[in-house]
This record gives sequence, C-alpha cells and structure tokens, in this order.
Amino acid sequence: MDRSFFKRVFWVIIAIALYFFINSDLGKALFSDYEDYKPFDLEIVQVLYIVIPLALLSAIVIFWVSTEKDLFIRIAKSFAYSIFIGLTLGVIIAAFDSAFVFQVNRLYTKKTVLKSYKIKYIRDVDDTFEVTLRTSNNKNGFTVFNKFTPEDESRLREKQVITIETGVGLFDRPFLFLGKLKTY
Repeated sequence: MDRSFFKRVFWVIIAIALYFFINSDLGKALFSDYEDYKPFDLEIVQVLYIVIPLALLSAIVIFWVSTEKDLFIRIAKSFAYSIFIGLTLGVIIAAFDSAFVFQVNRLYTKKTVLKSYKIKYIRDVDDTFEVTLRTSNNKNGFTVFNKFTPEDESRLREKQVITIETGVGLFDRPFLFLGKLKTY
C-alpha cells in the first residue's frame, strides 16, 4: 500500500476524533437525553467490545482494497494495519470515552422502563419548547428540547410529575429516546 492510503486512514481517524471532540465539547447536545452526566467507568473489556469489531472490519476492508498480488502479503498488511487502527481507536476511545460511550449506549435498547420525573422548569420561546426534568436522584435536573408533542406541551405544568418511557442501553445506562417522548 502506498502513502496515499496512510493519508486517507490518518484523515479518517482525525475526522472521527474531531467528531467525538465536538460532541464532548457540546455536552448539552450529547448528554441532554441522560438524566445523569456521570461519565461511564469503562473497563478494558468494554473498550475491547468496541475496538475489536472495528479493527476486524478495518482488516476486511483493507484486505479487500489492497492491490498486493501475494495473498500472504495482503493478509499480513491487513493484520498489521488493523492492529494499528485498533490501537489508535483505543486511544481515541480512552480520550473521549464518555462522549463515545454515551452514543454507543443508544445503539441497542435492552429494555424499556417507565420512569417518573418532576417538571422543574418550562420555557417556550419561538419554536423551542424547553423542559427541565428532575428525578429523586438528580436535584439539579436535566433539560430536554422539543421532546414533547403539541398535545403534551399544552398540558404540562411546572412541579407536575410525569411518567416517561425511557430505554436502557447497551451499557445498562437509561436514556430518553430520540424524537418525541411518550408520556403516561
């Protein structure tokens, strides 16, 4: 493989790192669907669940796009590059673990749970309907934007207790679903 391949891989890794940096820097957009902002305590096994499949996928792609004629050389280069990519992704995940894992947590919903929230604050400005919710565990609350249907918006009041359907994600962290929330 030539140097242009390394440049492409380098820029893809930089783009991925930049994406997670932006998301971690814009915490409200990233964490707005989580009732607590405590970072995930990632163990090495959880990181490996993410890195190994991505490294294997990169090995397959590298093997497929390789122009080498010798099969052994193609396999060896694919293996070496996938280890490099896996280590690089491991470093990126370690650097941006919370931002990355909060996103990965949403990929698979293990179960849905009904949770009660008390409405702490409601603000309706222009096209943005902002509601600050709080649970018994979270005294400060967290804010969601445009998550309620117009019917729900008209009946919500401050200090009202509502029940919302939430999902429990891949890493057992509850989150609010994307889109409009189902209230009960």
